Amino acid sequence: GLRATGSLIPLPGSVCLACSVPCGVDVLESREMRLAVAVRGAELGDGAVSEVSRDRALAVPRGRTLDGDQLRLGVAAEVVHVPVAHVVLPCSDASVAVDPREAAAAERAPGVAVAARRETVLAQRADLDSGVAGEREHERVGATLGHTSRSAPASKSGRDQNRHGSRAPSAPVHEPLDWLRERPYYADQVAAHRRVPAREPAFADLDLEPRLESALADRGIEQPFRHQADAIRAVREGDDTVVATETASGKSLAYTVPAFENAMDHGGRTLYLGPQNALISDQLETLSALARDLGFGSRVSVDQYTGRLSKSEKQDVRDRRPTVLLSNPDMVHYALLPHAHRLWEWFFSSLELVVIDEVHSYRGVFGSQVALLLRRLNRVCERYGADPTYVCCSATIGNPVEHAATVTGKNPAEYALVDHDASATGPRDWVLWNPPEYEQDRGTGRRRSSHTESMRLFTDLVEAGQQTLVFTRSRQTAERYASESAKELRSRGANDLAGKVGAYQGSLTDERRRELEEQLHSGDLRGVWSTNALELGVDVGGLDAVIIDGYPGTRMAAFQQAGRAGRGEDPALVLMVAGEDQLDQYLMRDPETFFEGD
Repeated sequence: GLRATGSLIPLPGSVCLACSVPCGVDVLESREMRLAVAVRGAELGDGAVSEVSRDRALAVPRGRTLDGDQLRLGVAAEVVHVPVAHVVLPCSDASVAVDPREAAAAERAPGVAVAARRETVLAQRADLDSGVAGEREHERVGATLGHTSRSAPASKSGRDQNRHGSRAPSAPVHEPLDWLRERPYYADQVAAHRRVPAREPAFADLDLEPRLESALADRGIEQPFRHQADAIRAVREGDDTVVATETASGKSLAYTVPAFENAMDHGGRTLYLGPQNALISDQLETLSALARDLGFGSRVSVDQYTGRLSKSEKQDVRDRRPTVLLSNPDMVHYALLPHAHRLWEWFFSSLELVVIDEVHSYRGVFGSQVALLLRRLNRVCERYGADPTYVCCSATIGNPVEHAATVTGKNPAEYALVDHDASATGPRDWVLWNPPEYEQDRGTGRRRSSHTESMRLFTDLVEAGQQTLVFTRSRQTAERYASESAKELRSRGANDLAGKVGAYQGSLTDERRRELEEQLHSGDLRGVWSTNALELGVDVGGLDAVIIDGYPGTRMAAFQQAGRAGRGEDPALVLMVAGEDQLDQYLMRDPETFFEGD
């Protein structure tokens, strides 16, 4: 039975998905849910489903038999896809979803498939029965600084839910290898598979200023993870600190708490340096919201000083004299250090904290230039009697202390290292995918394009309900294959999904980038092709799957990109699709070098 708009719809041979009793049970009452209902392997005779709500109709022609791997039902102007994994058998175990490996058994028995835009009925009923519905709503309230409460931990990006509301559901790929091998284009492409087990969170007690503690609690951060607490204590003691943990592990809390405490206590100032303006804008939004929640008189004010600002806007920033200033190395070189004695004495004389975010990205020629810039910064601070503490946030690299000390010009012996990640993660499946050779070129090494293989996997995952991100190497490739993917989805009849695929790259306008980030965060955007612009710490929430279109050149970049996959403690899938160049093929032949290499 189904209650969508106040009237009960009887379905032939159907059962309640929550308690496995016959029709006539009130299951759903939310008008916000868009529902697709079908009876597998059974004809809909005189009792054909037909129901009209305020803005859409749900109808199945009389006498029509529904079968196949996917049931496609027209709902007004949109097509709703019901994957096999959502079929529920009409028996005493009807509350258990069918695994894809049991699809054949499901086709032999009539069942009911329901695709709810918010969550499955089963999850809702389980929430009500176990009393965790309130916890999930608490978890939803802005976990952009690191995680949620002890009872429901999440990552930096608020992976399960976020400030924009509930995510669209995803049909789980229960067994990734089985699912991949069922693809019609599969030809032994899986070169290696590695499952990284789930990790339980570890928390630690930490004393905080009451107003700051209350503001963080409002965001679901009632207790920090152990690595966050260790980093905050090290910074409080005046130690230069490197936080080298996984993507979305809450590194930002390690510098947010000390920066705000310094400002609230005595007006101490913080300089935050990010490698990209998109990352700076993301931090500005998060930190400004937290500062506002501290209330009047906190003395915490946050501003950015980047090349995006006009001359008058830059003057306004200097006049406001913020306690937390967000900028990038280029602006420090161009606008801050040359005019320190004339325009910025108020800032450098009270500078107590310098945050270098994504410090692992400062390498090569650019890293050398940033290292010299920070040595100039150190001399200017010394000129005005300041000795700021450095907080460096890094991906999981082999030599974080040595690298941070080289970039900042500080003594490595004075650095505290925090590299034990205590945040919660779900299981993650790594699959190395090697495109097949062309039939006519067997033995020559010529293989099918990694872009084409990535697009096939991408469209299948998006159609299966998985929010998916593809990392590729060029802006042109991202734009082209985002369009090709949308075209492919339309050819399959998934017009609604085709409109929820986009491309993200550095040449987009600020407004367009922010729009895509918001849509990714909320779950409205179901698939994205991106350059490495999304590799760094821009908060886009947790995704179900990540496809790496060609080895990005370093293990660090590959694992950083893979870190985008994972929503709370849910399983995640990472596919690295190899190109035909020698380095990619070497990793396909010797996967241990990739997984275990230094």
